[in-house]
Amino acid sequence: MRDSNPNYFDYPSAAREAGLSDVQLATILAALRCEEPTDDMLFELHVLRACRAMVGGPYTFAQIMESFNEDQASAA
Repeated sequence: MRDSNPNYFDYPSAAREAGLSDVQLATILAALRCEEPTDDMLFELHVLRACRAMVGGPYTFAQIMESFNEDQASAA
């Protein structure tokens, strides 16, 4: 998977800090890749921001995924 090796931002470290499992990170990567299919820098920035929002922040993995699902439903 090309998204497992970041080129711009160290989102794997943020994901580890947030306590995300590999499966949870892969789920976030897949959801955000759908939103940013061609812009790797913007994609990685959004992944990093999602992970950072879960580090001592107000959001959980479930809330982040719910937000992605709402965004995709409103775009359809």
